[in-house]
Amino acid sequence: MQKTSTSKIGVVMMVLAMMMSLSVGAFAASSQVPTTEQAIAIGEQKILEYVAEREAEYYNVKNVDFEIYDLEESSTGVSFNVVATITHELKADTPAELPYVQGILRGIGTEKSATNLAVFSPMLQEFESNINKDTKMNLYFAVSANVDGLDTVTEDDVQLFALDSTDNKVDVSQFDIPTANEMFEQGYAGAKAMLASVETVRATPEISNWDDYDRIAARDYAYKWWGPDESDYNPDYTNWNSGGGDCANFVSQCIYAGGVPTSNEWKKDSSAWISTSKLASYMTNNGYATKESYTVTTAGNFATKPGHSVLVTINNGVDICFTAHNNNRLDAAFSKTELTSTYTFYVIKNY
Repeated sequence: MQKTSTSKIGVVMMVLAMMMSLSVGAFAASSQVPTTEQAIAIGEQKILEYVAEREAEYYNVKNVDFEIYDLEESSTGVSFNVVATITHELKADTPAELPYVQGILRGIGTEKSATNLAVFSPMLQEFESNINKDTKMNLYFAVSANVDGLDTVTEDDVQLFALDSTDNKVDVSQFDIPTANEMFEQGYAGAKAMLASVETVRATPEISNWDDYDRIAARDYAYKWWGPDESDYNPDYTNWNSGGGDCANFVSQCIYAGGVPTSNEWKKDSSAWISTSKLASYMTNNGYATKESYTVTTAGNFATKPGHSVLVTINNGVDICFTAHNNNRLDAAFSKTELTSTYTFYVIKNY
């Protein structure tokens, strides 16, 4: 990720409120500011406005930091990408206040056997670990501005897009938090589906179960070796970015760090290790993982779509985020489409 400029804005709630009260036109009012700087200022302001609206119901926002990269300028336009790092705290005092968790608990319902509760224990622990603490997540945006013949850039001249996990430009609403009813229904459906998969595993003795996966170790490995640059990758492993991509290689490293043992088929630089489709097949065919709803996929588990693999590193009951190689991402939000239709999510079994 080529960084061409950096802008960092720490926004405590009072300052955020003050900035939100500013008119975007205030940035455009000074003709002494170069058009590129105007476009960056307006783009950042639009992101702040979006973040404030997005987070209002479930989070207290503490800071928003901006990093500008891939800046391109011409006589007719300016374009750049932005990483918005949000530091926030869930407003809920307990996980049970979150609609998503309420749906999961309703889905478990009366089937609260010791085994079933053990299945959901990592998830409930993860929700609890995110209560009453500041956490961070990243939203990736693309900004473009038409400056042809302009001395002053206005809000109407600047377009804001969200970037999904493979840098496709999508509507910013793809980062919206679902409604309370949507989250409840997602949690309920995810819990029911996971209970059904547990029963399937129990009825299939020829697929060996496995109960020794340390998903936090997998997550922490991802945090240590995600990037942001390729020079930050673990030097003990081949970098496959020039040979089709390093995403599955990275996810395999994370899963291995979590304790899944290697084999003759799945080992460093093998096709099952570095191929997205073969990695997913290996994990499911050998009984290590099951396909699940994204709603019940906790940190340290993984997701795939055609040609790309990521490690889930946050599921706090409101947002689900991933960390990945190429594109290098840290605690990045999935788009709505990616969550609901593009990605397949896998939970490595611990029951």
